[in-house]
Amino acid sequence: MKIDPINLKRSVIRLYYADLEEVMDGAFRRECPFCLEGILPLHRDDDGKLMSTDRCIGCGQRVQYMDIGIED
Repeated sequence: MKIDPINLKRSVIRLYYADLEEVMDGAFRRECPFCLEGILPLHRDDDGKLMSTDRCIGCGQRVQYMDIGIED
């Protein structure tokens, strides 16, 4: 799958991590609700804290998780 350049310019979409479908391997990764083929990997910062912002590795859509703490 190729990243859609339109998604790189779109606004960040706010959603809840807990509402997303888990990827089969049981990791923290979730299925992208926009392209249904990509993955939202759930990144961590250098200190190991979960980051509230993410980007689909399939379509490039940016998201902000409303149920994960905002970085300082």
